[in-house]
This record gives sequence, C-alpha cells and structure tokens, in this order.
Amino acid sequence: MRAIAGTAAVRQLTREHYTLTLRHWVRGLEACRDALLQVVPKATYRIWLLYMAGCAAAFQRVDIGVYQTPLSRPDRGKSRLPLATRDWYDSDLIGPQGMPMR
Repeated sequence: MRAIAGTAAVRQLTREHYTLTLRHWVRGLEACRDALLQVVPKATYRIWLLYMAGCAAAFQRVDIGVYQTPLSRPDRGKSRLPLATRDWYDSDLIGPQGMPMR
C-alpha cells in the first residue's frame, strides 16, 4: 500500500462478512416473501433474491471481494484507529462524524 502524506490506512478484506450478511438477507427475504409480494412485484422480489444469493455465492467462491480502507490523520504519529477491527464498531469509541476516538 502506498503511503499518503498526512494519513494512516489499514486495509481490510471483508469477503467473509459479506457472505454471511448476504445469506442472512436471503433468509430474511424468504421469511417475509408474502409480505414483500404485497409491496413489490414478483419480478422485483426474484431479482433481489437472485442478486443477493448470487453475490453470497460469488463471495464464498472468492470470485469477488471488497476491501475497505479507513483513513485518519495521524496525531503525533498515532493513527487513532482502534487496534482491533472489532473495536471499530464499539459506539463508545466513535466520535463526531464517525471518526474513531483512539
């Protein structure tokens, strides 16, 4: 990864999270099928279902992937990003404008 003046970056592969999330959404669509079909046409429901199921399969096969690159301005050489990714989502560590507090 190329250094950018005034920023610190951490690159993260989120493919496995996307696989699990999309599978969860597919189960939700299937569980709410009748209610959804009262709101959207059957073709729209099928497009959503096939798109999400197909993306989940593609992420699982590693045909596609997503990289997230959070950036921050260093404070005296420290990025202020939490050291563990699980801490990125702790609301006590997130400040104004969604910036990490550390």
